Amino acid sequence: MTAEAPNARWRVGRALVAGLVGVFIAAPAAAAPRVASLDYLKLLERYARGERAAAVADLGSWTPGELERQLDAFREGALASERCPGCPAPLDLGLLPAAVMLHTDRDEAERPSWSGVEQARPCPGFHARIAGQYAHLATLRRENRDFARRFYLAMSMRCQWDFCLNEALDWGREGLKRFPRDAELLLAVGSTDEEGATLTDDQVLRFDTRGPRGVSSAGAAREFRFRSAQRSFAEAVSVDPNMLLAELRLGRVQWRLGASDAARSALEDVLARASDPRLLYLAHLFLGRVHEDADRREPALREYRLALEADPRSQAAAVALSHALRQAGDAEGARAALVKTMAFAARYGERDAYWNYLMGNAASREELFDALRKETHR
Repeated sequence: MTAEAPNARWRVGRALVAGLVGVFIAAPAAAAPRVASLDYLKLLERYARGERAAAVADLGSWTPGELERQLDAFREGALASERCPGCPAPLDLGLLPAAVMLHTDRDEAERPSWSGVEQARPCPGFHARIAGQYAHLATLRRENRDFARRFYLAMSMRCQWDFCLNEALDWGREGLKRFPRDAELLLAVGSTDEEGATLTDDQVLRFDTRGPRGVSSAGAAREFRFRSAQRSFAEAVSVDPNMLLAELRLGRVQWRLGASDAARSALEDVLARASDPRLLYLAHLFLGRVHEDADRREPALREYRLALEADPRSQAAAVALSHALRQAGDAEGARAALVKTMAFAARYGERDAYWNYLMGNAASREELFDALRKETHR
């Protein structure tokens, strides 16, 4: 053996050791799983026990960074549980609904209530976004899926009611990603599109910021929104033929788009099957306008009179009837229709359903949130 051989072996061995050391240095250690703070878990448990106001107040002392870390811990736990359903969960995933509603209520607490002036409320912010992330995690658990579906629906309805129309679309569409072809979510999205399309020119352009490229005029933006609403309502009706509010709104949008025959068919079907006085009133009122636009004077007058029968205090139906009578040359009848309804003006406590039509689908939003809060109780 030559003198160089041992040296060669030594150099090779040293290189192998150096390589292994390099591997261990370069390879990152397995990241330790994130652990939710015990204080945060106690906060969720307090909310679930019914101590909601106190839990919501205490949540205000947490920083966004701290709350993001708690969300990361729940995200890892939910994903680990999904990968291995039979394995022990690293944390109590049954608290997910409480997390959703705790952050939802905190978001509401941080937004001033509507003061009765024309200025709209601020739109949902940071805590609403966190609540949405927890709702997504809830969809991974079979027992929480319907809770999450109704949460997306309630948030879309609340945003529409608060005139946060882009946010209402975001929540509704996010819900439809998780729950495709859900009739209630389709109704919410379609109603938001319809409301946005019915706004003034300046408002509809601002609402259309997430619409198709190249939309530069209010007219084009309005048609795009009406057609989007039409698709949502038509799909909702195909999923649930008994959702008569969706069919009513479908008929109204079809009239807006100039499809008078389709509008007439939809509204007549609602009238044939509805029992709710408000639906009957609106369907008669809208069908009267379809007939009036087609110069079918007698059918229009009949429908307006039927609308007034459904709600004798309705100012919208009285004005529509009065206008149609005036056009028919019956000035005295036109005057009488208005005088009769004016008698209710001073003591009419309940709003005309026509006034709330555009956002009337969202009227039950707070009842839905109340039901979700009750379901967090443990």
